[in-house]
Amino acid sequence: MAAWKRNVTGAGVVVSILDDGVDYTHPDLKNNYDPQASFDLNNRYFLDYDPKPHLNNGSEFNWHGTKCAGEVAMEANNSICGVGVAYDASIGGIRMLDGVVTDSVEAAALSYNNQHIDIYTCCWGPSDDGLKLSGPKQLVSLAMQEGAEKITTVPGGGCGNYFSGTSSAAPLAAGVIALALQANPRLTWRDVQYLVASTSKITDPLSRGWQVNGAGYHTHNEYGFGVMDAGLLVQQAMLWTSVGPVRICQATVDVEPQAIQSRGKLELNLEMDGCRDTAHHISSLEHVQVAITLSSSCRGNIGVTLISPFGTISELLAPRFLDNSTEGLKDWSFLSVQMWGERPEGTWTLQIFDKTGTVADCYVSSSESQAGTLEAVSFTFRGTNELIRSHELSDFSNMQMFTPGYNVEDVWRQKRVDHMMIEKEFAHENLNKIIAEDIPLGWQHPHKDNLRPGTMEAGMESSSLARKIFETWKHLRKEMTHLWDYIRSINSLKVTARFHSHCCF
Repeated sequence: MAAWKRNVTGAGVVVSILDDGVDYTHPDLKNNYDPQASFDLNNRYFLDYDPKPHLNNGSEFNWHGTKCAGEVAMEANNSICGVGVAYDASIGGIRMLDGVVTDSVEAAALSYNNQHIDIYTCCWGPSDDGLKLSGPKQLVSLAMQEGAEKITTVPGGGCGNYFSGTSSAAPLAAGVIALALQANPRLTWRDVQYLVASTSKITDPLSRGWQVNGAGYHTHNEYGFGVMDAGLLVQQAMLWTSVGPVRICQATVDVEPQAIQSRGKLELNLEMDGCRDTAHHISSLEHVQVAITLSSSCRGNIGVTLISPFGTISELLAPRFLDNSTEGLKDWSFLSVQMWGERPEGTWTLQIFDKTGTVADCYVSSSESQAGTLEAVSFTFRGTNELIRSHELSDFSNMQMFTPGYNVEDVWRQKRVDHMMIEKEFAHENLNKIIAEDIPLGWQHPHKDNLRPGTMEAGMESSSLARKIFETWKHLRKEMTHLWDYIRSINSLKVTARFHSHCCF
Protein backbone atom coordinates (compact mmCIF):
# COMPACT_ATOMS: atom_id res chain seq x y z
CA MET A 1 0.00 0.00 0.00
CA ALA A 2 1.31 3.43 -1.00
CA ALA A 3 0.57 5.01 2.38
CA TRP A 4 2.46 2.30 4.29
CA LYS A 5 5.51 2.80 2.10
CA ARG A 6 5.51 6.42 3.25
CA ASN A 7 5.35 5.26 6.89
CA VAL A 8 1.72 6.31 7.29
CA THR A 9 0.51 3.49 9.51
CA GLY A 10 -1.95 5.08 11.94
CA ALA A 11 0.63 5.84 14.64
CA GLY A 12 -0.69 8.24 17.28
CA VAL A 13 -4.35 7.72 16.33
CA VAL A 14 -6.69 6.12 18.87
CA VAL A 15 -9.56 3.92 17.65
CA SER A 16 -12.17 2.36 19.92
CA ILE A 17 -14.42 -0.53 18.87
CA LEU A 18 -17.94 -0.21 20.31
CA ASP A 19 -19.15 -3.80 20.21
CA ASP A 20 -19.40 -7.05 22.18
CA GLY A 21 -15.87 -6.72 23.56
CA VAL A 22 -12.28 -6.94 22.36
CA ASP A 23 -9.83 -9.68 23.29
CA TYR A 24 -6.89 -7.39 23.99
CA THR A 25 -4.69 -10.36 24.98
CA HIS A 26 -4.72 -11.62 21.40
CA PRO A 27 -1.11 -11.75 20.15
CA ASP A 28 -2.04 -9.65 17.11
CA LEU A 29 -3.63 -6.90 19.24
CA LYS A 30 -1.88 -6.82 22.63
CA ASN A 31 0.94 -4.47 21.61
CA ASN A 32 -1.48 -1.90 20.19
CA TYR A 33 -4.03 -2.15 22.99
CA ASP A 34 -4.99 1.12 24.70
CA PRO A 35 -6.76 0.73 28.08
CA GLN A 36 -7.69 4.43 28.06
CA ALA A 37 -9.92 3.73 25.05
CA SER A 38 -11.60 0.76 26.73
CA PHE A 39 -14.47 0.11 29.13
CA ASP A 40 -17.17 -2.44 29.92
CA LEU A 41 -20.59 -0.76 29.95
CA ASN A 42 -22.64 -3.96 29.93
CA ASN A 43 -21.34 -6.03 32.81
CA ARG A 44 -24.40 -7.33 34.64
CA TYR A 45 -22.72 -6.97 38.03
CA PHE A 46 -20.53 -3.85 37.85
CA LEU A 47 -18.84 -1.49 35.41
CA ASP A 48 -15.11 -1.91 34.88
CA TYR A 49 -12.28 -1.15 32.49
CA ASP A 50 -12.00 -4.69 31.12
CA PRO A 51 -13.64 -4.94 27.65
CA LYS A 52 -12.82 -8.61 27.14
CA PRO A 53 -15.73 -10.48 25.49
CA HIS A 54 -17.87 -12.84 27.56
CA LEU A 55 -18.84 -16.40 26.77
CA ASN A 56 -21.66 -16.76 24.28
CA ASN A 57 -24.14 -19.44 25.43
CA GLY A 58 -21.50 -20.67 27.86
CA SER A 59 -19.38 -22.36 25.18
CA GLU A 60 -17.42 -19.87 23.11
CA PHE A 61 -16.50 -16.22 23.29
CA ASN A 62 -18.21 -13.48 21.32
CA TRP A 63 -15.89 -12.65 18.46
CA HIS A 64 -17.45 -9.76 16.52
CA GLY A 65 -15.66 -6.87 18.23
CA THR A 66 -12.30 -8.66 18.20
CA LYS A 67 -12.56 -9.20 14.44
CA CYS A 68 -13.37 -5.52 13.94
CA ALA A 69 -10.37 -4.53 16.06
CA GLY A 70 -8.14 -6.81 14.02
CA GLU A 71 -9.13 -5.20 10.74
CA VAL A 72 -8.15 -1.81 12.14
CA ALA A 73 -4.95 -2.52 14.06
CA MET A 74 -3.57 -6.05 13.76
CA GLU A 75 0.18 -5.79 14.27
CA ALA A 76 2.35 -6.07 11.17
CA ASN A 77 5.16 -8.52 10.41
CA ASN A 78 4.56 -10.97 13.25
CA SER A 79 3.38 -13.95 11.17
CA ILE A 80 0.24 -14.48 13.24
CA CYS A 81 -3.08 -13.67 11.52
CA GLY A 82 -2.67 -10.74 9.18
CA VAL A 83 -2.20 -6.99 9.24
CA GLY A 84 -4.57 -4.16 10.11
CA VAL A 85 -5.20 -1.21 7.81
CA ALA A 86 -3.71 1.11 10.45
CA TYR A 87 -1.39 -1.40 12.09
CA ASP A 88 0.34 1.14 14.36
CA ALA A 89 -2.87 2.74 15.63
CA SER A 90 -3.86 2.37 19.27
CA ILE A 91 -6.90 0.14 19.63
CA GLY A 92 -9.42 -0.10 22.44
CA GLY A 93 -12.80 -1.65 23.00
CA ILE A 94 -15.96 -0.49 24.70
CA ARG A 95 -18.09 -3.50 25.55
CA MET A 96 -21.69 -2.33 25.19
CA LEU A 97 -23.46 -5.12 23.28
CA ASP A 98 -24.11 -8.67 24.53
CA GLY A 99 -26.67 -7.44 27.04
CA VAL A 100 -29.44 -4.90 27.43
CA VAL A 101 -28.56 -1.97 25.16
CA THR A 102 -30.38 1.21 26.12
CA ASP A 103 -30.21 4.76 24.85
CA SER A 104 -28.05 5.71 27.82
CA VAL A 105 -25.63 2.82 27.19
CA GLU A 106 -25.18 3.86 23.55
CA ALA A 107 -24.73 7.51 24.53
CA ALA A 108 -22.17 6.64 27.21
CA ALA A 109 -20.21 4.53 24.72
CA LEU A 110 -20.17 7.26 22.06
CA SER A 111 -18.99 9.90 24.50
CA TYR A 112 -16.55 7.83 26.57
CA ASN A 113 -13.17 9.58 27.00
CA ASN A 114 -13.78 11.65 23.88
CA GLN A 115 -10.78 13.86 24.62
CA HIS A 116 -8.60 10.81 24.02
CA ILE A 117 -10.37 8.67 21.42
CA ASP A 118 -10.12 9.87 17.81
CA ILE A 119 -12.42 7.37 16.07
CA TYR A 120 -15.39 5.42 17.44
CA THR A 121 -16.19 2.39 15.29
CA CYS A 122 -19.73 0.99 15.42
CA CYS A 123 -19.99 -2.13 13.26
CA TRP A 124 -23.65 -2.68 14.12
CA GLY A 125 -27.05 -1.05 13.94
CA PRO A 126 -30.75 -1.67 14.51
CA SER A 127 -32.07 -5.00 13.31
CA ASP A 128 -32.30 -4.74 9.51
CA ASP A 129 -35.21 -7.14 9.17
CA GLY A 130 -37.56 -4.83 7.29
CA LEU A 131 -40.11 -5.10 10.10
CA LYS A 132 -39.57 -1.82 11.92
CA LEU A 133 -37.98 1.60 11.78
CA SER A 134 -35.33 2.41 14.35
CA GLY A 135 -32.78 5.16 14.84
CA PRO A 136 -30.73 6.99 17.46
CA LYS A 137 -32.65 8.31 20.45
CA GLN A 138 -32.15 11.74 22.04
CA LEU A 139 -29.18 10.88 24.28
CA VAL A 140 -27.35 9.11 21.46
CA SER A 141 -27.94 12.02 19.08
CA LEU A 142 -26.50 14.44 21.64
CA ALA A 143 -23.48 12.20 22.24
CA MET A 144 -22.78 11.91 18.50
CA GLN A 145 -23.11 15.66 18.07
CA GLU A 146 -20.68 16.32 20.94
CA GLY A 147 -18.13 13.91 19.54
CA ALA A 148 -18.46 15.03 15.93
CA GLU A 149 -18.11 18.68 16.64
CA LYS A 150 -14.92 18.03 18.64
CA ILE A 151 -13.48 16.01 16.32
CA THR A 152 -9.08 -10.09 11.56
CA THR A 153 -8.74 -11.74 14.73
CA VAL A 154 -10.86 -13.91 17.04
CA PRO A 155 -10.73 -14.38 20.83
CA GLY A 156 -8.37 -16.94 22.30
CA GLY A 157 -5.54 -16.06 19.94
CA GLY A 158 -7.21 -17.54 16.87
CA CYS A 159 -7.56 -16.22 13.33
CA GLY A 160 -10.81 -15.92 11.39
CA ASN A 161 -11.01 -16.35 7.63
CA TYR A 162 -14.54 -15.04 7.07
CA PHE A 163 -15.85 -11.57 7.84
CA SER A 164 -18.02 -9.60 5.43
CA GLY A 165 -20.79 -7.05 5.02
CA THR A 166 -21.04 -3.74 6.84
CA SER A 167 -19.49 -5.39 9.90
CA SER A 168 -16.28 -5.65 7.90
CA ALA A 169 -16.64 -2.41 5.94
CA ALA A 170 -16.91 -0.14 8.99
CA PRO A 171 -13.54 -1.08 10.58
CA LEU A 172 -11.83 -1.00 7.19
CA ALA A 173 -13.09 2.55 6.71
CA ALA A 174 -12.01 3.42 10.26
CA GLY A 175 -8.53 2.14 9.49
CA VAL A 176 -8.26 4.25 6.35
CA ILE A 177 -9.44 7.34 8.23
CA ALA A 178 -6.87 6.61 10.95
CA LEU A 179 -4.17 6.80 8.27
CA ALA A 180 -5.52 10.16 7.14
CA LEU A 181 -5.60 11.47 10.72
CA GLN A 182 -1.98 10.50 11.23
CA ALA A 183 -1.06 12.34 8.04
CA ASN A 184 -3.08 15.40 9.07
CA PRO A 185 -4.26 15.47 12.71
CA ARG A 186 -6.02 18.79 12.09
CA LEU A 187 -8.77 17.13 10.06
CA THR A 188 -12.29 17.63 11.38
CA TRP A 189 -15.15 15.19 10.91
CA ARG A 190 -16.42 17.35 8.04
CA ASP A 191 -13.00 17.45 6.39
CA VAL A 192 -12.97 13.65 6.44
CA GLN A 193 -16.35 13.55 4.69
CA TYR A 194 -15.10 15.91 1.98
CA LEU A 195 -12.04 13.72 1.48
CA VAL A 196 -14.11 10.53 1.26
CA ALA A 197 -16.50 12.12 -1.25
CA SER A 198 -13.66 13.53 -3.35
CA THR A 199 -11.31 10.54 -3.43
CA SER A 200 -13.60 7.50 -3.54
CA LYS A 201 -13.62 5.60 -6.82
CA ILE A 202 -16.36 4.04 -8.90
CA THR A 203 -16.90 0.34 -8.33
CA ASP A 204 -19.12 -1.80 -10.54
CA PRO A 205 -19.64 0.87 -13.24
CA LEU A 206 -22.29 -1.21 -15.02
CA SER A 207 -24.58 -1.14 -11.99
CA ARG A 208 -27.73 0.87 -12.58
CA GLY A 209 -28.03 3.81 -10.26
CA TRP A 210 -24.77 5.70 -10.75
CA GLN A 211 -25.33 9.39 -11.38
CA VAL A 212 -23.32 12.59 -11.55
CA ASN A 213 -24.55 15.29 -9.22
CA GLY A 214 -24.51 19.03 -9.74
CA ALA A 215 -21.03 19.44 -8.25
CA GLY A 216 -19.49 16.65 -10.31
CA TYR A 217 -19.44 13.92 -7.65
CA HIS A 218 -20.44 10.41 -8.71
CA THR A 219 -22.99 8.89 -6.33
CA HIS A 220 -25.02 5.70 -6.02
CA ASN A 221 -27.87 4.73 -3.69
CA GLU A 222 -26.04 1.54 -2.67
CA TYR A 223 -22.34 2.31 -3.26
CA GLY A 224 -22.39 5.89 -2.01
CA PHE A 225 -19.46 7.82 -3.53
CA GLY A 226 -17.67 4.56 -4.34
CA VAL A 227 -14.85 2.50 -2.85
CA MET A 228 -12.33 4.28 -0.61
CA ASP A 229 -8.79 4.68 -1.93
CA ALA A 230 -6.42 4.81 1.06
CA GLY A 231 -3.41 6.15 -0.84
CA LEU A 232 -5.35 8.91 -2.55
CA LEU A 233 -7.20 9.85 0.63
CA VAL A 234 -3.92 10.11 2.57
CA GLN A 235 -2.31 12.17 -0.18
CA GLN A 236 -5.21 14.58 -0.23
CA ALA A 237 -5.34 14.73 3.58
CA MET A 238 -1.80 16.09 3.57
CA LEU A 239 -2.79 18.88 1.18
CA TRP A 240 -6.16 19.64 2.73
CA THR A 241 -7.18 22.98 4.19
CA SER A 242 -10.00 22.65 6.70
CA VAL A 243 -13.42 23.83 5.58
CA GLY A 244 -15.05 26.81 7.23
CA PRO A 245 -17.76 26.66 9.89
CA VAL A 246 -20.86 24.68 9.08
CA ARG A 247 -23.99 26.63 8.23
CA ILE A 248 -27.47 25.33 8.93
CA CYS A 249 -30.47 26.49 6.92
CA GLN A 250 -33.88 25.29 8.05
CA ALA A 251 -37.12 25.49 6.10
CA THR A 252 -40.54 24.36 7.24
CA VAL A 253 -42.84 23.66 4.32
CA ASP A 254 -46.37 24.96 4.72
CA VAL A 255 -48.44 22.03 3.46
CA GLU A 256 -52.05 21.16 4.06
CA PRO A 257 -52.72 17.45 4.73
CA GLN A 258 -52.57 15.74 1.34
CA ALA A 259 -53.76 12.27 0.39
CA ILE A 260 -51.36 9.59 -0.81
CA GLN A 261 -53.36 7.61 -3.33
CA SER A 262 -53.26 3.83 -3.34
CA ARG A 263 -50.85 2.74 -6.11
CA GLY A 264 -50.31 6.43 -6.79
CA LYS A 265 -47.71 9.15 -6.23
CA LEU A 266 -47.88 12.45 -4.37
CA GLU A 267 -45.40 14.98 -5.75
CA LEU A 268 -44.49 18.27 -4.09
CA ASN A 269 -42.44 20.92 -5.90
CA LEU A 270 -40.88 23.11 -3.24
CA GLU A 271 -38.97 26.35 -3.84
CA MET A 272 -35.90 26.83 -1.64
CA ASP A 273 -33.52 29.79 -1.48
CA GLY A 274 -30.81 28.31 0.76
CA CYS A 275 -31.42 31.07 3.35
CA ARG A 276 -30.17 33.66 0.89
CA ASP A 277 -29.36 37.12 2.32
CA THR A 278 -29.01 35.75 5.86
CA ALA A 279 -26.12 34.61 8.04
CA HIS A 280 -27.25 31.02 7.35
CA HIS A 281 -26.85 31.21 3.57
CA ILE A 282 -25.38 28.05 2.04
CA SER A 283 -23.70 27.96 -1.36
CA SER A 284 -22.32 24.40 -1.16
CA LEU A 285 -24.38 21.57 0.35
CA GLU A 286 -23.13 18.77 2.55
CA HIS A 287 -26.19 17.16 4.16
CA VAL A 288 -29.84 17.43 3.19
CA GLN A 289 -32.24 16.31 5.90
CA VAL A 290 -35.97 15.87 5.31
CA ALA A 291 -38.33 15.30 8.26
CA ILE A 292 -41.68 13.77 7.28
CA THR A 293 -44.87 13.08 9.19
CA LEU A 294 -47.45 10.89 7.45
CA SER A 295 -50.11 8.34 8.23
CA SER A 296 -50.26 5.04 6.39
CA SER A 297 -52.46 1.97 6.38
CA CYS A 298 -49.35 -0.12 5.57
CA ARG A 299 -45.98 1.58 6.00
CA GLY A 300 -44.04 -1.01 4.01
CA ASN A 301 -45.88 -0.01 0.82
CA ILE A 302 -44.63 3.58 1.07
CA GLY A 303 -41.54 4.93 -0.71
CA VAL A 304 -39.96 8.40 -0.63
CA THR A 305 -37.67 10.01 -3.21
CA LEU A 306 -36.00 13.44 -3.20
CA ILE A 307 -34.84 15.22 -6.37
CA SER A 308 -32.58 18.26 -6.15
CA PRO A 309 -32.90 21.35 -8.39
CA PHE A 310 -30.06 19.94 -10.46
CA GLY A 311 -31.87 16.63 -10.94
CA THR A 312 -29.89 14.42 -8.55
CA ILE A 313 -32.14 11.62 -7.30
CA SER A 314 -31.88 10.27 -3.76
CA GLU A 315 -34.02 7.35 -2.60
CA LEU A 316 -34.84 8.20 1.01
CA LEU A 317 -37.14 5.25 1.69
CA ALA A 318 -37.71 2.13 -0.39
CA PRO A 319 -40.83 -0.04 0.04
CA ARG A 320 -40.17 -2.83 2.58
CA PHE A 321 -41.99 -6.10 2.05
CA LEU A 322 -42.04 -7.15 5.74
CA ASP A 323 -43.11 -3.84 7.30
CA ASN A 324 -46.85 -4.18 7.96
CA SER A 325 -46.96 -1.38 10.55
CA THR A 326 -49.84 1.08 10.49
CA GLU A 327 -47.93 3.69 12.51
CA GLY A 328 -46.72 5.69 9.52
CA LEU A 329 -43.90 8.19 10.09
CA LYS A 330 -43.81 10.71 12.94
CA ASP A 331 -41.37 13.55 12.25
CA TRP A 332 -38.98 10.94 10.86
CA SER A 333 -35.72 12.41 9.55
CA PHE A 334 -34.12 11.13 6.36
CA LEU A 335 -30.61 12.32 5.50
CA SER A 336 -28.89 12.34 2.12
CA VAL A 337 -25.34 13.25 1.07
CA GLN A 338 -25.95 12.62 -2.64
CA MET A 339 -26.35 16.35 -3.31
CA TRP A 340 -22.86 17.03 -1.91
CA GLY A 341 -21.44 20.29 -3.24
CA GLU A 342 -24.62 21.39 -5.03
CA ARG A 343 -26.31 24.73 -4.47
CA PRO A 344 -29.59 24.52 -2.54
CA GLU A 345 -31.47 27.24 -4.44
CA GLY A 346 -34.22 26.14 -6.77
CA THR A 347 -37.08 23.68 -6.99
CA TRP A 348 -36.82 20.54 -4.87
CA THR A 349 -39.15 17.67 -5.71
CA LEU A 350 -40.38 15.34 -2.98
CA GLN A 351 -42.14 12.22 -4.22
CA ILE A 352 -44.14 9.96 -1.89
CA PHE A 353 -45.57 6.90 -3.58
CA ASP A 354 -47.54 3.82 -2.63
CA LYS A 355 -46.87 0.34 -4.00
CA THR A 356 -49.83 -1.59 -2.65
CA GLY A 357 -49.06 -5.30 -2.69
CA THR A 358 -45.43 -4.95 -1.58
CA VAL A 359 -46.32 -6.28 1.88
CA ALA A 360 -48.19 -9.57 1.67
CA ASP A 361 -49.49 -9.27 5.25
CA CYS A 362 -51.26 -5.99 4.55
CA TYR A 363 -54.80 -6.41 3.34
CA VAL A 364 -55.96 -3.51 1.23
CA SER A 365 -59.44 -3.55 -0.23
CA SER A 366 -59.61 -2.99 -3.96
CA SER A 367 -62.11 -0.23 -3.27
CA GLU A 368 -59.71 1.58 -0.92
CA SER A 369 -58.36 4.58 -2.82
CA GLN A 370 -56.22 6.26 -0.14
CA ALA A 371 -53.04 4.68 1.25
CA GLY A 372 -52.17 7.46 3.67
CA THR A 373 -51.91 11.19 4.32
CA LEU A 374 -48.91 13.51 4.27
CA GLU A 375 -49.18 15.81 7.28
CA ALA A 376 -45.91 17.75 7.60
CA VAL A 377 -42.54 18.28 5.89
CA SER A 378 -39.46 20.24 6.91
CA PHE A 379 -35.99 20.62 5.40
CA THR A 380 -32.63 21.16 7.07
CA PHE A 381 -29.69 21.99 4.82
CA ARG A 382 -26.13 21.80 6.13
CA GLY A 383 -23.13 23.08 4.27
CA THR A 384 -20.79 25.99 3.81
CA ASN A 385 -20.76 29.35 2.10
CA GLU A 386 -17.43 28.65 0.43
CA LEU A 387 -16.79 26.60 -2.66
CA ILE A 388 -14.42 23.66 -2.18
CA ARG A 389 -12.62 23.65 -5.47
CA SER A 390 -9.48 22.67 -7.36
CA HIS A 391 -6.83 24.33 -5.18
CA GLU A 392 -7.70 21.76 -2.50
CA LEU A 393 -8.13 18.77 -4.80
CA SER A 394 -5.68 16.86 -6.99
CA ASP A 395 -6.02 15.65 -10.57
CA PHE A 396 -7.86 12.58 -9.30
CA SER A 397 -10.81 14.53 -7.94
CA ASN A 398 -14.46 14.90 -8.83
CA MET A 399 -15.54 14.98 -12.42
CA GLN A 400 -16.76 18.53 -12.61
CA MET A 401 -13.21 19.77 -12.14
CA PHE A 402 -11.09 17.27 -13.99
CA THR A 403 -12.85 14.94 -16.42
CA PRO A 404 -11.99 15.99 -19.99
CA GLY A 405 -15.05 17.23 -21.83
CA TYR A 406 -17.24 17.38 -18.73
CA ASN A 407 -19.83 20.12 -18.88
CA VAL A 408 -22.33 20.61 -16.06
CA GLU A 409 -24.89 22.05 -18.47
CA ASP A 410 -24.94 18.75 -20.39
CA VAL A 411 -26.16 16.87 -17.36
CA TRP A 412 -29.31 18.86 -16.63
CA ARG A 413 -32.46 16.92 -16.05
CA GLN A 414 -33.64 16.90 -19.68
CA LYS A 415 -30.37 15.61 -21.14
CA ARG A 416 -28.54 13.65 -18.48
CA VAL A 417 -25.61 11.59 -19.75
CA ASP A 418 -24.56 10.04 -16.44
CA HIS A 419 -23.69 6.61 -17.85
CA MET A 420 -21.22 8.16 -20.30
CA MET A 421 -19.57 10.18 -17.55
CA ILE A 422 -19.42 7.16 -15.24
CA GLU A 423 -17.71 4.99 -17.86
CA LYS A 424 -15.24 7.75 -18.68
CA GLU A 425 -14.46 8.46 -15.03
CA PHE A 426 -14.11 4.75 -14.20
CA ALA A 427 -11.47 4.40 -16.91
CA HIS A 428 -9.74 7.60 -15.76
CA GLU A 429 -9.62 6.48 -12.12
CA ASN A 430 -8.19 3.08 -12.97
CA LEU A 431 -5.49 4.52 -15.21
CA ASN A 432 -4.38 6.99 -12.55
CA LYS A 433 -3.45 5.17 -9.37
CA ILE A 434 -1.57 6.59 -6.43
CA ILE A 435 1.90 5.20 -5.79
CA ALA A 436 4.18 5.89 -2.85
CA GLU A 437 6.08 8.57 -4.75
CA ASP A 438 2.84 10.58 -5.11
CA ILE A 439 2.64 11.00 -1.33
CA PRO A 440 4.91 13.78 0.01
CA LEU A 441 7.70 12.68 2.33
CA GLY A 442 7.37 15.70 4.60
CA TRP A 443 3.88 14.82 5.72
CA GLN A 444 4.47 15.01 9.49
CA HIS A 445 2.68 17.93 11.07
CA PRO A 446 4.69 19.86 13.66
CA HIS A 447 2.11 19.64 16.45
CA LYS A 448 2.02 15.85 16.23
CA ASP A 449 4.96 15.25 18.55
CA ASN A 450 7.07 12.16 18.54
CA LEU A 451 6.14 10.94 21.99
CA ARG A 452 9.45 10.73 23.79
CA PRO A 453 10.39 11.98 27.26
CA GLY A 454 12.17 15.01 25.85
CA THR A 455 8.89 16.41 24.49
CA MET A 456 7.22 16.59 27.91
CA GLU A 457 7.27 20.10 29.29
CA ALA A 458 6.81 20.89 32.97
CA GLY A 459 3.96 23.29 32.28
CA MET A 460 1.98 20.81 30.25
CA GLU A 461 -1.64 20.15 31.23
CA SER A 462 -2.01 17.00 33.31
CA SER A 463 -4.33 15.25 30.81
CA SER A 464 -1.89 15.87 27.96
CA LEU A 465 1.05 14.81 30.12
CA ALA A 466 -0.76 11.63 31.12
CA ARG A 467 -1.40 10.75 27.51
CA LYS A 468 2.22 11.36 26.55
CA ILE A 469 3.43 9.23 29.47
CA PHE A 470 1.07 6.47 28.43
CA GLU A 471 2.14 6.65 24.78
CA THR A 472 5.80 6.64 25.80
CA TRP A 473 5.20 3.64 28.04
CA LYS A 474 3.42 1.82 25.23
CA HIS A 475 6.26 2.62 22.84
CA LEU A 476 8.83 1.31 25.34
CA ARG A 477 6.73 -1.79 25.99
CA LYS A 478 6.63 -2.57 22.29
CA GLU A 479 10.38 -2.04 21.96
CA MET A 480 11.04 -4.26 24.99
CA THR A 481 8.80 -6.97 23.54
CA HIS A 482 10.79 -6.94 20.29
CA LEU A 483 14.05 -6.95 22.28
CA TRP A 484 12.89 -9.87 24.41
CA ASP A 485 11.89 -11.84 21.32
CA TYR A 486 15.32 -11.13 19.86
CA ILE A 487 17.09 -12.28 23.05
CA ARG A 488 15.03 -15.46 23.11
CA SER A 489 15.93 -16.18 19.49
CA ILE A 490 19.63 -15.65 20.28
CA ASN A 491 19.41 -17.98 23.30
CA SER A 492 17.70 -20.55 21.14
CA LEU A 493 20.56 -20.38 18.65
CA LYS A 494 23.08 -20.79 21.50
CA VAL A 495 21.30 -23.90 22.75
CA THR A 496 21.30 -25.34 19.26
CA ALA A 497 24.98 -24.53 18.87
CA ARG A 498 25.85 -26.26 22.20
CA PHE A 499 23.87 -29.32 21.13
CA HIS A 500 25.79 -29.55 17.89
CA SER A 501 29.11 -29.04 19.69
CA HIS A 502 28.41 -32.01 22.03
CA CYS A 503 27.10 -34.38 19.42
CA CYS A 504 29.28 -33.65 16.45
CA PHE A 505 32.78 -32.86 17.71
